[in-house]
Amino acid sequence: CFAREAVPAEWFGAAQAAMDLSFELAFSPQANQGVQQCPDKLWEQILGRMLCSVLDKSGSAPPKADAMPICDASGAEEARESGTEGAAAGVGEPSAFEGSATVEKVSAARIGCVVFIAGHLALKMLIYLETLQSALKKKRLRDEDDRMTAAREEKKKKPKAKGKKGAKEEEEDGGGEAQSMGMAGQEEREAEAFAEIAESGLIFGAKSMLDRIKPLIFACLMDTNLRNDPVIRRLGAISLCKYMTVSKKFCEENLQLLFSILFPKNKDASAPLSFTQKGDEAGDVARANGMGALLEDLTLRQSLLVAVGDLLFRHPNVVEPWTGRLYSTLGSGTSSSDGQGTGLRLTALLVLTHLVLNDMMKPRAQLLSRVLWLTACTHESTARVSRILFQELSKRSSNVIYNLLPQIIASMPNHQASAGDVEGGAEGRVQFVMQFVDKEKHIEGLIEKLTIRLEQAANITDGKAAVTITDTQMAAEDADEGASTPSQAKATVSCLSHALSGMNYTDRCVLRLHDAVVVRKALHTALAYNEVTRDCVLQIVDKCRKAKAAPKLDGGAPPEAE
Repeated sequence: CFAREAVPAEWFGAAQAAMDLSFELAFSPQANQGVQQCPDKLWEQILGRMLCSVLDKSGSAPPKADAMPICDASGAEEARESGTEGAAAGVGEPSAFEGSATVEKVSAARIGCVVFIAGHLALKMLIYLETLQSALKKKRLRDEDDRMTAAREEKKKKPKAKGKKGAKEEEEDGGGEAQSMGMAGQEEREAEAFAEIAESGLIFGAKSMLDRIKPLIFACLMDTNLRNDPVIRRLGAISLCKYMTVSKKFCEENLQLLFSILFPKNKDASAPLSFTQKGDEAGDVARANGMGALLEDLTLRQSLLVAVGDLLFRHPNVVEPWTGRLYSTLGSGTSSSDGQGTGLRLTALLVLTHLVLNDMMKPRAQLLSRVLWLTACTHESTARVSRILFQELSKRSSNVIYNLLPQIIASMPNHQASAGDVEGGAEGRVQFVMQFVDKEKHIEGLIEKLTIRLEQAANITDGKAAVTITDTQMAAEDADEGASTPSQAKATVSCLSHALSGMNYTDRCVLRLHDAVVVRKALHTALAYNEVTRDCVLQIVDKCRKAKAAPKLDGGAPPEAE
């Protein structure tokens, strides 16, 4: 298929299955040949031949009549040692990919095949290195256990000596413990060596075949002729993400490119284009350079969102500063009329839910506040996934919802505009999230935290300076959301007030609320200037009175639950 330049869609799945199988057979007992034990060399030769064919077609490299057979492992090793592996395969220098005059003469199907094989080979070689490291560790532990077992058996056979001879045997036992500690140091050195190979050897190696494919991958996304083809730009983007998964350095260098495709500049997450020209001129430029097709490709952007989730788990420190842009995708569905924003939002929600529920990412108040609005989304799938996230988090012993609830409720007005018209409004979302707080000690703690935030928001609406909050984590969360305006502070007062009235109060909780409202006057400003706060406090009082005045049945027995 590759030689005939007619590559069906099934070719990519078959090539991936063949590569996966070859790497799995490398660790099987049946792998008794060199080519079977070194699948990386085999696929590097295949990739070199494919790249040679592409360059020969474009006229950038002369054909090689004396190229070595693909399965000739000894010849490949000699070429690798002599530094002529690329020349033997007919592969030109990386500069041969630069310029549109070259890629115009090459079949798009062949370029897609080369880019796909390179991306998947990089990922499989990373997995191969990790598997090899694990196998070496198991072998070392097994040898250590055998050595210790043999030493114990030998010690049992020998009679116990006294005096200086016995002391000498104890010293030998101490030497065995020191040797075990030395094995731990060897494990650390092996881990560093494998990490260095994965970080620098695979993608940035001077003789690496994967390094020579990088300009072609970038051309699939940046060349005006190649990125018009949807298959080519998708294969280039996925291979770019696989390269970023392998190398942290490569991820840092190209993360800006990845997010520029996901989130065009000066537009929201659902915007299809972003240009400086106006009117029809912008559309003409977009169609001419292929940028419009690149940014309007929903399948591409959804695939990149999934890849960002993998990168967030693989390189958390590198991708963490970009999570705010990822969270903004959760509010992208309201501004898109063609459904692109809705699909993108659902994909982002699924990725973030997977990361949070599998402990790959720490849940944050900014994320949960946006997801809380989506629990009443008109799109049923989005609303269902959002509700599942809160339900699963409420079952955990770490009390995630309780710890983040004050920040979640306080930041809800900041995301109301992106959520659009939601059934029940902010009050309905507050009632939904408050159902997950049912423990008495949690309610007591929330009374204290919510009253502090409520008085702070009330001071902003009244034009006074906000009270000082000693909780550094609370202040940091507020800083992420930005400074509150008086209108947002008024909406925050309403949300916090309904949160106070949405809890079930016991006698101890009533005493705690009495201490905050009457004794310490923690809600003095909120009660004086906000009617919603007064109504919510009166609702609490009325609810407690009804509970006390409930009729008792059967001579003092409590009434049956409804």
